[in-house]
Amino acid sequence: MKEELTFEVKDDCFKQGHTPTCAIYSFLNGLFYGEKISKSCINLAANELWDYALNLDENNKVEHELNKYNSKYSVVGEFYDSEWLADFLTKVLENSKKLKNFSKLLNKTNIAQNKIKIINFKDEEDDYDRSIRRFCNELDNDLKGSFYIVPINADNNDTNNMHWICIKNMKILNSAEDYYLSNAAHVEPKRNEFSKNEIVTMYQGIHERGKRLCGCCQNEQNKKKLCCRKKVIFDFNNWAKKRHTFLHKYPTKYGKKLKQIRNLKSCNYDFKNSDFNIIRVDLNSK
Repeated sequence: MKEELTFEVKDDCFKQGHTPTCAIYSFLNGLFYGEKISKSCINLAANELWDYALNLDENNKVEHELNKYNSKYSVVGEFYDSEWLADFLTKVLENSKKLKNFSKLLNKTNIAQNKIKIINFKDEEDDYDRSIRRFCNELDNDLKGSFYIVPINADNNDTNNMHWICIKNMKILNSAEDYYLSNAAHVEPKRNEFSKNEIVTMYQGIHERGKRLCGCCQNEQNKKKLCCRKKVIFDFNNWAKKRHTFLHKYPTKYGKKLKQIRNLKSCNYDFKNSDFNIIRVDLNSK
């Protein structure tokens, strides 16, 4: 009987701290974990990409009700859609020469920017079940020169708490708290490794978060769809009111966005139209 693959959690990967930048850190961990690079250099590059993400929002206006269509790229640094994230990372690579700190890291590690390819599984596998089978197959084969940015549901008690992690060379690079992983895998905390099936469970959780059985969604035909009655939202107003520390270290626009959000009576992001899919990053594409 074939032994199930296990993936080691690396506690020494780069951490996001108190910032809403897990997707950015997943990308940087995938590129630079294991290289001789200081955490301070990574943090500088992360803040640079964070600032870049905030300034890509041409609308620049925070609405009471936000969704994939009226909020471009990122509200405060987070990414609530794989299409957004893949598009953002592509723009980062296309404009890397303008991103001084990020460009320095690429040059230092001899990673060729023009050979990095961003692949959103949604674009190539427009089917949830097929994307999981593909992910499992690629994990089995441990593709060298590639890493994955995987969306998970990080809190079993809060369906809105989504998170991005990096999977590379049989390692889990998680920029946030360890319990995010155990919550997403539905296992006991304090784990230093997870099986392939548990990683798949983490990914499936971000899709399960919107499923609620109502009368019209209980039949076989609709059971894989998001329930038509359930709205999955993130309360930005409540979140912003809790963010007051370390603002002097962060991009100026982040502080301005927090102020805008706090001044609204309500500010909710609706996940209904968001697509959470696996993103693969190839480092030596032809």
